[in-house]
Amino acid sequence: MAERQAPACFVSYSWDDDIHKGWVRRLAADLQANGIAVILDQWELQAGDDAAAFMDSAIHQCRSVLLVCTPAFKSKADTRAGNVGYETSVITGEMLTGINHPRKFIPILRSGDPATALPSYLASKIYVDFRDNHRYHQKLIEVLRVLHSKPEYSRNLLGPSPFSARGSIVEVGSAISEALFTTPQPSKANFEIEFYWGYRPHAHSDLRQAILSCESELFVSGVTLTTVSQVLNDPEVTDYIANRISADYRFRPILVMLEDATHPRSRERGGQQLGEKLRISRGALSEFNFALENRVRGDIPRPLVDFRVYGENTDPRHFFLKVDDIIYVGSYLSHQRGSYSYLMKIRNLGDRLYELFNAEIDHILGDSRPISLDT
Repeated sequence: MAERQAPACFVSYSWDDDIHKGWVRRLAADLQANGIAVILDQWELQAGDDAAAFMDSAIHQCRSVLLVCTPAFKSKADTRAGNVGYETSVITGEMLTGINHPRKFIPILRSGDPATALPSYLASKIYVDFRDNHRYHQKLIEVLRVLHSKPEYSRNLLGPSPFSARGSIVEVGSAISEALFTTPQPSKANFEIEFYWGYRPHAHSDLRQAILSCESELFVSGVTLTTVSQVLNDPEVTDYIANRISADYRFRPILVMLEDATHPRSRERGGQQLGEKLRISRGALSEFNFALENRVRGDIPRPLVDFRVYGENTDPRHFFLKVDDIIYVGSYLSHQRGSYSYLMKIRNLGDRLYELFNAEIDHILGDSRPISLDT
């Protein structure tokens, strides 16, 4: 059976600043990772390319166009200024001819409010509100449902007339109300939990996407942080973290790992082999820290990253990653080569499971000490 062709989507936005460009790039990467063939100028255009031909082709050929709306985007669109203005002319021309499907042009409200950020030609369209960074995942799913044509709610099948030979009166409203009282589901209302599991190479992409979604808090703890150290040295990840630190000097990633050959768990978990992994990981983290130093301006307080090692009262069993209000817990289901691993994702502050893992992170912070990677 032939595979279904991935929906194609063009992203239109204004180059407000580097942070905004990074956010758009992150959104595009998340869409691409979830089955959408994204066309983004940052990925496609190089010196010497024809920007006008690129925009024309992308808008006409893609099934959907996401328009990331900010006050700067509205200003350029309404005055037909720059590339945004050119795209506006192409889009409004296509809308006028009626050759596109009704949901082709999808506004995303990133900053400002509808009156100050939505161009006049989008004023009557329903937008997706991405202004709250803590609701990014929820809004991403909302966009994905539109792009994949998979609405959250579908129309019920048409039943027969209750007065026909087969019909009888069905009280749907009563059944729903009764179910809400007799079968409460607080877990669905209070938190969200997801599992990702697969062969180890998948861990790199999972962790990379999680870190690139970080806005205000980044905490990582593990035994050697081997995989994390590789992900952090990805230039896009390094740039993203450097931009976050530059935007808010209070943002400081925390990374906790075993100290080489001194913690009791070092001797339990493989001796010399584990020591070599720790040496390699610390070297990679040093490279990451050096790269940050070169990217973040000098007036930002140092250290830029809080590197820490476990105290003797902490027995690391799992990998923890906390990104804003989401906690990821990971481990391996088996120590056999090629076996499956898992990454559990827990969202929201109001559930007992989240509180338990958050308390574990607080314990790690209390029973760990800062180190310098130069020593």
